[in-house]
Amino acid sequence: MSEQQKNVENLRAVREALVKRRREKASIAATSDSLGTIKVVIELQQQIEIIDRAISDELKEFDPEVWKKVFG
Repeated sequence: MSEQQKNVENLRAVREALVKRRREKASIAATSDSLGTIKVVIELQQQIEIIDRAISDELKEFDPEVWKKVFG
């Protein structure tokens, strides 16, 4: 496995963890009026978007054909 593939796999693992945490926090936010919890959900979403861009950049560099199919 190339270094870029490892990077993508690591980024995907981080993304999965963030999505899981966002889901948990969103569930809590749906049943409470806690502005703090809502802010955490927004922050987690922003982190997920950053990871998505990093995955896109890595994939575009090492496999442009797959990138075109997924993001193009």
